[in-house]
Amino acid sequence: FKVVNDSLGHPAGDSLLIDVARRLELLLRPEDTLARLGGDEFAVLVDDVRDGEAAVRIADRIQQALNEPFRTRGQRLYVSASIGIALGGAGSTTDALLRDADTAMYRAKRQRSRYALFDEAMHAEAVLQLELENDIRHAIERNEFVTHYQPLVRLDTGELIGFEALVRWQHPQRGLLMPDVFVPLAEETGLISDIGRWVLDESCALLQRWQELLPEGQPFVLSVNVSGKQFLDERFADEVISVLRRRQVPHSALKLELTETAMMEDSAAAARVLDRLRAHGVSVWIDDFGTGYSSLAYLQRLPVGSLKISRHFMTGLENGESEAALVRAIVSLAATLGLETIAEGVETEAQRQILRDLGCRVGQGWLFAPALDAEAATRMLRRPLAALTPTSDWQ
Repeated sequence: FKVVNDSLGHPAGDSLLIDVARRLELLLRPEDTLARLGGDEFAVLVDDVRDGEAAVRIADRIQQALNEPFRTRGQRLYVSASIGIALGGAGSTTDALLRDADTAMYRAKRQRSRYALFDEAMHAEAVLQLELENDIRHAIERNEFVTHYQPLVRLDTGELIGFEALVRWQHPQRGLLMPDVFVPLAEETGLISDIGRWVLDESCALLQRWQELLPEGQPFVLSVNVSGKQFLDERFADEVISVLRRRQVPHSALKLELTETAMMEDSAAAARVLDRLRAHGVSVWIDDFGTGYSSLAYLQRLPVGSLKISRHFMTGLENGESEAALVRAIVSLAATLGLETIAEGVETEAQRQILRDLGCRVGQGWLFAPALDAEAATRMLRRPLAALTPTSDWQ
């Protein structure tokens, strides 16, 4: 509905909401209740639903009804809905039912499903998310975030050429938490840019130490992940340049990783940031390439440095011709555009050999080492830059 409001105006959005309500009314019995909770959220109270299967059938009918196009102010519009289902029982309250249905709806949204049926595990997860949301607001000041570093390796020689910095949350009660647990929370709470700035400074401080250990003139890179919100902040490029100058590390040694989806949120703004970074010698890599837009147009238009082939292609690389064909196409595309490729999630020697044969020159993954803490990564760097072999070089 935001797209409709932004493109056609709020009157058109209001008209569409009215049409949706009317269509929903046609599906309900006289004894059922339909209410608009606010924005584009509706609630339906249906009596005498025996079980989850019956409720799912109602949700399916609602989805089918909404799949038909709407005609609003001369425009043909399509809408989709995420539906949360909660079943009442003895002692159920209105507030509890609405809360549970809302929890299920957000589960459906996150999983990109048509609907989700509430269970108690969802409630426990919602309570956990609330606790983590409260905790994350103090995590930076309590120094609870840490960075780990996964080696970037030449696939032909095994030579260590750099690291990727990966943030972790050392939660005082829940232990070491991975980014997929807390990054969505950080984005929702608006803390993602603060965390991103901390990771960038921490990583560049370590890169400064590493530069002192490297032979003079030895090329070495450190890649740091950046969220779309942080990247598109008009102050971002200046912040990056400021950190590099303060930490006194070569600008060309820092690589910033951004997903395709994040970059395409505002391609014009992204182009401005990319141009400014490139003018100062900082390159941007496209992370998880092949799982987002994968558009030739933006690769031609935006000044990026390398493509990181998503780990999703690694799983079937040894057994499926389609995965190998896709990787070959990505490597060929990158070469045509003058870009390097880095394979993520390399776990077997067979995958490494296939990637080499396909023309991919750099990789990372458990075949070489997991993400290491700063001390372990520094120990690895102190060794001669010889070929890495699985397990023994990082334990």
